[in-house]
Amino acid sequence: MKRMNWLLGACVMALTLVCGTGTSAFAQSKKDIKSAEKTAKKVAKERAKEGWTLVGIGSMEDAIADGILKQKEGYRVFTSEVSGHSSKSSAIADARMEAMIAYVTETSNELNGLMGNVQSGIPEAVVRQLSRDYTSAVQAGIYGQLREAYTLIRKVGNYYEVQANFLLNESDAFEMKQRALRQAIATANLNKEVAQALEESLAKSSSVGNKEEDGQNDAE
Repeated sequence: MKRMNWLLGACVMALTLVCGTGTSAFAQSKKDIKSAEKTAKKVAKERAKEGWTLVGIGSMEDAIADGILKQKEGYRVFTSEVSGHSSKSSAIADARMEAMIAYVTETSNELNGLMGNVQSGIPEAVVRQLSRDYTSAVQAGIYGQLREAYTLIRKVGNYYEVQANFLLNESDAFEMKQRALRQAIATANLNKEVAQALEESLAKSSSVGNKEEDGQNDAE
């Protein structure tokens, strides 16, 4: 049995994916660090009582605290969970893969929403092609964007349950989606007006894109 829970608040992880190149200049205050450590201590204690242990080296408490602090640097947190695996290694791999698949699916659904705003007059075949190409580009671009925070595992009876936690830099993700959209647009050979409308819709749907637009407007 598998279930995917999206969290906007705990901590994060993914295969051996490299951290995105975009980093924040955010300086952690002593207050933030102390608060994160306090929360992490409580969460780690609860998880341990439930039978969870950390996959890999280090302490669960430190991993959770780091994930909490990363959210203040513009990272998004989301989690995937799998259960019912008799193999420990396959359970871990499956949880990590499920998180990536879920993110790609979410991003593709986002495009479908954008298309609903501008697809009037665009042939259905072109819409499908654009969606396929965008999804493929996102799938390729996600490598290097997801950062592993931590993974937890526990055994229930003869089976393993795994919770894989991940971090994604919102700014890097927005740039990746922009590149994916432009690639898909070029392949679909959309006219300039439709292409521009799609890019504007993507920017408006993203908090990062909105901030960039506000900055451009201020500059003007």
